[in-house]
Amino acid sequence: MPVAVFIRLLIACLLAGGAGSARAAHVAWLYDIEIDVASQTDAERRRAASAALGELLKRLTGLRDIPASPAVDAALQRPGDYYTRFEFATRKVPGTTSRTVLEVYFDPPTVLALLRRAELPVWGADRPTILAWVAVQRGEERAIMAASDTGEVTAALDRRARQRGLPLSLPVMDLQDFEVSPADVWGRFWERVNGASARYAPDLLLIGRIRAGADHTRSDWQLRARADPARRGESFDDTATAAFQVEAEDPAAVVRRAVDHVAEALAQRLAVRGNLDTIRIAVYGAQTLRGYASLLDYLESREYIQRLDVTVVEPQQIELLVQSRSDRRQLGELLSVGGTLAVLPQPRSDPLAGPPALHVEWLGAK
Repeated sequence: MPVAVFIRLLIACLLAGGAGSARAAHVAWLYDIEIDVASQTDAERRRAASAALGELLKRLTGLRDIPASPAVDAALQRPGDYYTRFEFATRKVPGTTSRTVLEVYFDPPTVLALLRRAELPVWGADRPTILAWVAVQRGEERAIMAASDTGEVTAALDRRARQRGLPLSLPVMDLQDFEVSPADVWGRFWERVNGASARYAPDLLLIGRIRAGADHTRSDWQLRARADPARRGESFDDTATAAFQVEAEDPAAVVRRAVDHVAEALAQRLAVRGNLDTIRIAVYGAQTLRGYASLLDYLESREYIQRLDVTVVEPQQIELLVQSRSDRRQLGELLSVGGTLAVLPQPRSDPLAGPPALHVEWLGAK
């Protein structure tokens, strides 16, 4: 199945459970970038800060390459306008010498304003969580990559996922995980892998098979929503699967390209990129003062919402005008990702001021 088609089905799978709300994670470190530096001089700091901003723009748009524009070019020359603080740090690398990095903490509103000036897509911090089961074959030996591995391939996977803003993890491969063998991953025994993945509660499962050769590496991957039989009788056969292949010079390059592939497919669906539109929504379940305040704080912090106006406050519902570059369908998906809001299939009451395009239930603080 093409990845674009799969992503559409994936969202449907995620929204099918939990009263129409997807899980996913709010990536708290999305605006924090770490860049290797050769020294702590001012010149090197400026170079690294510019590189950090460039990496952040890729992370927030889902694009592998940022198109040139006057707004982006000016920002890259003045990265200090976009971060709140920076610091140098030392990282220990197993088996090698330590490395020095510049940690840059960017200001979300300022960076988002840049993206909008440059008319770039915006992919918010609510992102599906991914558990990767990856078997690597070297010669006749096969092994499953574990979170505790210190090798180059695991480091490349972790670092690229961080660069692309993906909450991706590997199994710890303790006694419980050892119920899954390399043969299970290689043979795509999804039901066994799905059962072992339940303890991690990911949104997506990524299975990779890497064949490492002397001077060339081939791999194939499958991505699917994790089946949760506790949710409305969901089973493995109900979930969609996307497959893709990656070839490169070595396993580290393969996993980097695989992560890029997943990030770009997800961003294609979840990043907002259209014209600014105003959409009326009705929200239920935020009747108390605390719930009302929590709802507004939550919505105002979402990157895909540019403006929010309250038009109606009633005992059972609140109506809002939301300005976003998403259409109605995508806005419903984005509001649902994270499990704090759930899109309702039918309105619960007659609207008071024109028909809202969306009816949602607030599941957060009451």
